[in-house]
Amino acid sequence: AMNELFEQCDVLSLHLPLTEETRFLVDNDFIHRFKKPIFLINTSRGRIVKTEDLVKNLKAGKVLGACLDVLEFEGLSFESLDQENLPKAFTELIKMDNVVLSPHIAGWTHESNLKLSATIVRKVKTLYGLDK
Repeated sequence: AMNELFEQCDVLSLHLPLTEETRFLVDNDFIHRFKKPIFLINTSRGRIVKTEDLVKNLKAGKVLGACLDVLEFEGLSFESLDQENLPKAFTELIKMDNVVLSPHIAGWTHESNLKLSATIVRKVKTLYGLDK
């Protein structure tokens, strides 16, 4: 099945947990197994994609564009980053016109917000004995 993916894929959308097996799964070697250029979407975990290799392949045209809801650097607090010492791959990535970034909100929908709100209300009612 993976061979079929590499042969026919136009858009690769990642929905994987971060494990030792998936850490930096999408690197230069992985990207070059695709027969044709692809678009990449990552809504799972940032460290599944090696940013430096992604940037290289975006520049080369092997990756036509990327939509990233998560980043390799997601463990960092962007508020406390030293703006003068950002990772080179990150600074290049954020300047690219064919890259869309979002702050880990791909799963947020109107329905998910309603469900989350209902769950919070239910838990607060239970906590304060208001559910009787």
